[in-house]
Amino acid sequence: MQVARTLLRGFFSPVLKAGPHRLPPGIGIDMKELVGNKRALMRLHLPGRLLFLFRIRFGLHAVLARVGADVDWRALESELADA
Repeated sequence: MQVARTLLRGFFSPVLKAGPHRLPPGIGIDMKELVGNKRALMRLHLPGRLLFLFRIRFGLHAVLARVGADVDWRALESELADA
């Protein structure tokens, strides 16, 4: 259960805070450790497509944190979801 919680918290953390803000540097570090624990991930029985989506999103978060992007992530996600 802790593995799922960590995975989802990392996936959704940027959209939980309203208003423009930067992603903290090193946002992907905990996810690297989590992905390294393949046995725990396999026990979640997540579809491969969902794992691929997580990997893309964590990579994007890492790049945006590195360049210091300052965005209202919640509003951006909401706008994209409505499109």
